[in-house]
Amino acid sequence: MMIMKRLTGTILILLFTVFTGFSQNNTLETIKLPEKITQYVNLHFPDHTIVETEREIEGFQRIFEVELNDGTELDFSKTGEPLKIETENTIPISAIPAPILAYVNANFPQQSIQEWELKKKKQKVELTNNTELTFDLDGNFLKQD
Repeated sequence: MMIMKRLTGTILILLFTVFTGFSQNNTLETIKLPEKITQYVNLHFPDHTIVETEREIEGFQRIFEVELNDGTELDFSKTGEPLKIETENTIPISAIPAPILAYVNANFPQQSIQEWELKKKKQKVELTNNTELTFDLDGNFLKQD
């Protein structure tokens, strides 16, 4: 009976430690960002500076979150691939895949893209009028929400 209590207590402590570890945000210094992320920001947002960086675990995936001086937020995978861009302004056209940009320009010429996200096997964008569009990985239009 005593062994069962110890075992149960140990398991509970272990589970608590594991789950609290997954939900922690770890602040990083900008210089510790992977070089690929820094290069991406410098290429697509040359007039902006990084003001905050965080490393976060979402599910079982490590995410780097970057905030720029204009409030733009970017999420990157652990390998430095962009996963999400969100801004109150307009995402630079250089950061949007060409087929998606062409579709938006042809079908929503008065709108610009404020959010882009790569989710599983789809890309989603939100326009300035709150229209949400979904594309496949090649940038082919799938649906409008």
